[in-house]
Amino acid sequence: MYPSFHDDEKLLRLLSRGNILCEVRLPIAKAVLRMMCARLCVVCNELGKCDANLYGDSAKFPYENPAGGKVRLSLVFINTPSEQAFTLEVCGEQ
Repeated sequence: MYPSFHDDEKLLRLLSRGNILCEVRLPIAKAVLRMMCARLCVVCNELGKCDANLYGDSAKFPYENPAGGKVRLSLVFINTPSEQAFTLEVCGEQ
């Protein structure tokens, strides 16, 4: 998954393998994306027992799928005032 914002920072898009999964028009799309990056960092630190930096980092952590099964997720993100993005991928089974 890769989120981005377009149209003067008012359209938030969630992409998966180049396909648009969701588009949401928000007056504060950039702020929402920054919040998503920060929250993912906190979740990564809690589940992965790591110390990821809120402004950008990469880590792998376990995740229990609600539909059943455990997987390992890879998170790469940047969360600075000038750049915001994250990539979240399944990188294997637990």
